[in-house]
Amino acid sequence: MSKLWIRDLRSHGSPSERPASAWFRRIRSGVVLLLLGILCLISPDNVGAQTGALPAEGLQGGELFASDLENYLCPRQIVQRTPQRCPPFGPGTRQARISYLSARLPRPLPDLPATQLPQPVDSVTSFTYGRIYDLPAPSYRHPAEAAMGLDPLRIFQSNINWVSLRAGVTYGDELWYQVNANEYIRAQHIDFPEPSSFQGVQIIESPEYPFAWLRRALQPSPAPGASPAPVGDSVLPIRHLVSIFATETLNGERWVMVGPGQWIQHDAAAQVTPKAPPPGVPPGAKWIEIDTYEQTLAAYEGERLVYATLTTSGQPEVLTPLGLFRIYRKVRTALMQSIDRPMDDRFWYYLEDVEHAQFFNERISLHAAYWHDDFGSVRSNGCVNLAPLDARWLYAWTDPQLPPGASWVSPEVADEGQTWIWVHHSAPALIQKPPP
Repeated sequence: MSKLWIRDLRSHGSPSERPASAWFRRIRSGVVLLLLGILCLISPDNVGAQTGALPAEGLQGGELFASDLENYLCPRQIVQRTPQRCPPFGPGTRQARISYLSARLPRPLPDLPATQLPQPVDSVTSFTYGRIYDLPAPSYRHPAEAAMGLDPLRIFQSNINWVSLRAGVTYGDELWYQVNANEYIRAQHIDFPEPSSFQGVQIIESPEYPFAWLRRALQPSPAPGASPAPVGDSVLPIRHLVSIFATETLNGERWVMVGPGQWIQHDAAAQVTPKAPPPGVPPGAKWIEIDTYEQTLAAYEGERLVYATLTTSGQPEVLTPLGLFRIYRKVRTALMQSIDRPMDDRFWYYLEDVEHAQFFNERISLHAAYWHDDFGSVRSNGCVNLAPLDARWLYAWTDPQLPPGASWVSPEVADEGQTWIWVHHSAPALIQKPPP
């Protein structure tokens, strides 16, 4: 039926009309019951084939009610028994879908076929980095020039300024740090935040399900849209790695199932979904997928996923370019700074000894980021930031390989193949996830 009509079941009209109305209602009820009986006898497999329902294996939440006939409503009993026969609305559809997806969870839950690489025993980098703060901060060719009142070499004025330190020296009663061959800055202008020790995972074999890192600590909910579990239950920590067994959309918001009775908002996770190589990547070649919506990176050898981690790509004002590229230069360390902005501009940055830079689009590169730990969110000025350990691993894995003793290499001289970079945005309209 194309419309649902509601009417009063009590008799109306004149006494002479009532017997005819009652007779008509009895006939109509009998037809409805006959049709429901026939519907219940039809094989679910046959109905699924007729309505275009997807097979049960691999169903996600939105795929379960896949009928293309949307001009009827299934009774609750049929929804609960064979939900694939029904359109995605009506009595009990959501409860049936959630119950169905939960019932299809494998027992026991499979482990993600990934391994965490051992952490270094000392530092994640060979440099000692210092953040310049308490701006403005002047630097001098020598502390004596400051004592004599000479002009500074330069003045760090705003935004992001980091240097790599060579030594600490005492001049008079002040501590100074040497930051370059002929450049010193007072110790009061430098602090020493630790670089991030986060690192992604090596993938042993192709995972059966997508997986994700949590972008914040949270308590799962028992169902999409429900309140989190009681506080006494365990809280999943930030960057906890979970498998994603199903997806459900509620009021325009995506939820993912990460375990029995455990649902989290998709915005709280940075998801990796294994993919085939995009068009243009030669068979068997190394290639890297960067998803600027999920803020994840996945490295492949042909169709085999071998490594995955979190990234930080360009903020809305300076988006990371999308498309298919190739690594054209690898540099062990690089000075990165704004060359087209004044030092007092809010987008100004000055970063010394940025490790493991791999350029793929003019000045845009993959590189280590020692100055923040916001991996999984947008932040950069266009480049793809990686945690130092991730940048080191990828630098050693990608082609072309760096000759012994070389500080940089280009594919024009390496002749050892190339690694492809596919940058894409898996959400529509370049929307971004909110901050964690």
